[in-house]
Amino acid sequence: MSKLSALKIFSLVVTITLAGPSFAYAQMAQPDPSSINQGNIDTVLANVEGSAAVASGEDTSELTPEEKRVKAKENLTKALSLALEKVQGLTSDLDGREFPEDSLEYALRNEFLAKLDSYKVFYTDKLNTLDGLETLGDIQTLAKEIKSYRDEVYAPGVEEIVEFVLVFYSEDVINIANERFTRISADLDKLENLGLLEEGVFSQEMADAQELLAGAADLRSHAWEIMFPIEEGIDDNATSTIQEVSEEIPETGLEITEDVPPTVKELLETSLGKVKLAYGKFLEISSSVKETLGIN
Repeated sequence: MSKLSALKIFSLVVTITLAGPSFAYAQMAQPDPSSINQGNIDTVLANVEGSAAVASGEDTSELTPEEKRVKAKENLTKALSLALEKVQGLTSDLDGREFPEDSLEYALRNEFLAKLDSYKVFYTDKLNTLDGLETLGDIQTLAKEIKSYRDEVYAPGVEEIVEFVLVFYSEDVINIANERFTRISADLDKLENLGLLEEGVFSQEMADAQELLAGAADLRSHAWEIMFPIEEGIDDNATSTIQEVSEEIPETGLEITEDVPPTVKELLETSLGKVKLAYGKFLEISSSVKETLGIN
């Protein structure tokens, strides 16, 4: 095979292999499931409770009593629908995970599915109740009941469920990143063997990426230990874990002191932050390889 033919073949290989992180990066950059729709629900409930001007900037002073009633009913219907959508989304996430029947993960998943089912029953029931309400006062009373339920029951429960989902989501992300690392490493070796790249030219970048992915896996392991405590004395790792997370503050925006142990969510966010930085290294390598090989 001529050097020119090899260049054409490996130009395609490198372009495909190194461009791939863009897709995984996009997946990783999606919003935290715990925040989806929450702001919208808060605004809608505030509207129903009579704080529309504060919550959305909308002027309702000129609305007739009947128009206010209709608007309140529409807004509360929207809030309930948003909550039901989120419940369905989390239910689908949990249904998509399979665990051994004798495992703690299996038991927790079923417990969370039962909670989600109770949330669905509550919000569906309130949606049916709302359909029969005819006065603004009754609608506002129902809105206050829904808000109280959300704050005291729904939100804390969903936070636990989201952490459970994120533990396994982060595992998927890290595994994909490690597979990408292996493929990139193999392709770089091929290009070096063909003399198209200087030997070891990207050794430091690959070493940095590997270290970041190892750190991401370690942080996820700490999150796993918190969520699935199997042995006594797991808290002995708290100090080192806090220090590890604290070191990542400039890169992830976390504000953690040594007096406050990190939460599962904070550990996973920091872990995913490391994966994000590793993909940054991949993209740097991609740009450099394309420039060296003359790929536009």
